[in-house]
Amino acid sequence: LAKELGNTIGENREELPPGLSPTRLAEMTIKFFNSVPKRLDLPTADKTETGSVSSADENRARKINKYEGLRPVTMCFEMTFEGGGLSKTRTKIVSANITERLVIAGYSWDRILQYQLRGREKFNKKLIPHIYMSKDDFPPGMDTDHVLNQLFDYIESWKFKLFDALSTGGVQTEEHAHPSKSSADGNLDPKDA
Repeated sequence: LAKELGNTIGENREELPPGLSPTRLAEMTIKFFNSVPKRLDLPTADKTETGSVSSADENRARKINKYEGLRPVTMCFEMTFEGGGLSKTRTKIVSANITERLVIAGYSWDRILQYQLRGREKFNKKLIPHIYMSKDDFPPGMDTDHVLNQLFDYIESWKFKLFDALSTGGVQTEEHAHPSKSSADGNLDPKDA
């Protein structure tokens, strides 16, 4: 039908087949397109089954995973800024902006840990460009070095707690499992974030 329609209205027109008038061809075409389900109504196959996940979907999923992986970092920023006197709403915005820049730059939890293992100086040098962009939003008297030192110490204390838990085989008490609720220093265990 489509071939016939193309042949009759295209540039290289041919004559209609015997017994088929232009009116009949138009009626058949309309009837055909009305009887065929619309493209949007067709059942869609599961993307994971067909393997046709688009690159945009893959990138979005990877980015979400990186955000989730950096949740401990975001929580540390939130605690630091809130402790410095920034409002809770503003704290979330500033922390999210910094985390977004880290994700865009390709940082993951593992990569941040690698820099942390190399020492405070290397850690600060690698992360300062991403933190510095938000310096105007920090609480009064707080600078990028303070924020990075807080993050470095936070990761360091988390590693010690993890090592201690693994070496003793002990289960943390409620006080250690949720230090932000009970501890005076306000450190939050990254695996609880």
